[in-house]
Amino acid sequence: LIIPGVYLVVAFLFWGLLVVDRELPAVEAVKESWRLTTGYRWKLFIFLVLSALVYLAGVLACCIPALAIATPVAYLASGYVNLKMRVTQENQFR
Repeated sequence: LIIPGVYLVVAFLFWGLLVVDRELPAVEAVKESWRLTTGYRWKLFIFLVLSALVYLAGVLACCIPALAIATPVAYLASGYVNLKMRVTQENQFR
């Protein structure tokens, strides 16, 4: 059950950003996240592992102060990856 769960987390990674950024309804955001992550899931999995390592380094370094830095960095990185994927896919369809 762990492997399918990780697969779904990667596939639906951007649904929250899509709800906020594109103002999509929840079901449409899930479908769009599935579409956006198709073909990029291994790279996104590696991105999530690296993000988890940043969090772990924050916890091991100083607990709360380091997490105050690691959390925004991870969220900004996730938003950047989402934007790059959208631009890349939009350019492919032109």
